Amino acid sequence: MPVIVATVDEAEFQKLLATLWDPGQTGKGVLLHDGSLRTWRTLDGLDPHHSPALDRLRIPGEDVAAYVAIETDGAVQVWDLDFLDGLDFDISNDAAPLVGRVLAADDRLRPSPPGWMA
Repeated sequence: MPVIVATVDEAEFQKLLATLWDPGQTGKGVLLHDGSLRTWRTLDGLDPHHSPALDRLRIPGEDVAAYVAIETDGAVQVWDLDFLDGLDFDISNDAAPLVGRVLAADDRLRPSPPGWMA
């Protein structure tokens, strides 16, 4: 997977990662194979990106079941890592089981509207 470089300085990056997503903010996260969801705040839905965030959080890639993008209202887009190929996201796969697991992990989240893309 390509390396994505953050556009924020390291101190801001760490501050965003240290703050879990809350409604009213944009966020990202990862669904882990154990069913837990790790979220963080983002700047306008972008930084910190998943790959550098996982590095900083010391979460091994093999522990991650899906990437998650979160809108301010809690709408989520879930990407099954089995269907990611670099930055060419194929979100046409049936991610319903993963979406269900994400929603079960945080009841403030809801499925994104059809056609929504972070």
